[in-house]
Amino acid sequence: MDLSLHLRWWEQILAVTVGLVFAVLMVFLLVVLPIVVAYSNYSRAHPRSHDDPRCKACGYDLTGNESGICPECGNPSPEPIIDLFES
Repeated sequence: MDLSLHLRWWEQILAVTVGLVFAVLMVFLLVVLPIVVAYSNYSRAHPRSHDDPRCKACGYDLTGNESGICPECGNPSPEPIIDLFES
């Protein structure tokens, strides 16, 4: 059995594998990471308003809820939430 042909085959597999790992790493560094950093910077610069009506238990948006009970988890809110922009 010729050992040199066998080693060349493994070298080719290794070269392809290293190339694929490099390509995936480059896609992550050049595409995914900048998106995550941009979103992080945006969310720091534009925090949510504290008067945003949300359920204290599950975070469900309670805008327009007049019953005072969260439709998502059933927890009562201290006071009914009314949409201030409704005329």
